[in-house]
Amino acid sequence: TYLHPDRFTPFIAKFEQHPYTLDSFYYIGQSCWFFDGKSFRNLTKSIPKTADMVLGFDVNQTAHNQLFISYNQPTWSGDNLKSKLFKSTDGGESWEDITASLGILAWRHVVSISTNDTNPNEVYVSLGITDQSEVHKVYKSDDGGKTWYNYSVGLPPYETFKIEHLPNNSGVVVATLAGLYYRNRTMEGWIKLKGKIPSIAVRDFEIDIENRRLTAATYGNGLWQMKIPRKWLNY
Repeated sequence: TYLHPDRFTPFIAKFEQHPYTLDSFYYIGQSCWFFDGKSFRNLTKSIPKTADMVLGFDVNQTAHNQLFISYNQPTWSGDNLKSKLFKSTDGGESWEDITASLGILAWRHVVSISTNDTNPNEVYVSLGITDQSEVHKVYKSDDGGKTWYNYSVGLPPYETFKIEHLPNNSGVVVATLAGLYYRNRTMEGWIKLKGKIPSIAVRDFEIDIENRRLTAATYGNGLWQMKIPRKWLNY
């Protein structure tokens, strides 16, 4: 038994397995902690303290020293773009504040982050807050977070909850308030997974590549599972 690393227990906390070490993992709550099998280490102690909670987290599966984290709540000002999105290339020893590179964070926040396991510079973020006109739900970077572009064609204007890049350049899945959507690099927009999982809020999902299964946790309608089409998987 180990002591809870955060002083105040958040309503929702996340765990992420370390890519190579089975007894090591990341705990994401008010801060981001790394457990090495013996003790917890606060990876975000060098980041200025904030009342916001860490929402998005990604550790690249091949370049495991590359980490991204994001905090909840927009900045609510285009003149104060800082302290919402960070990148580390040394396993969390130091962090670069890259909030200003993603200007949309003046009015939205990053809910989830996912990077390509074969190309760490390919980064996807999904955004919270419902849009009223133009859709800003997913943004993509091809240069490790230096620049971004809107990657939302085909998505509904509702909140997102999770984004995940499939292995082997097989595409991306995003969970929204209206269900699950899929897109790969050959497609001009996202497609909805119709008939597979209900068109309701999918709060979380897990992908089992070995058995080609996607399991989704919905809001108020239980767990659902679908078989991942072979054409999605480039192997």
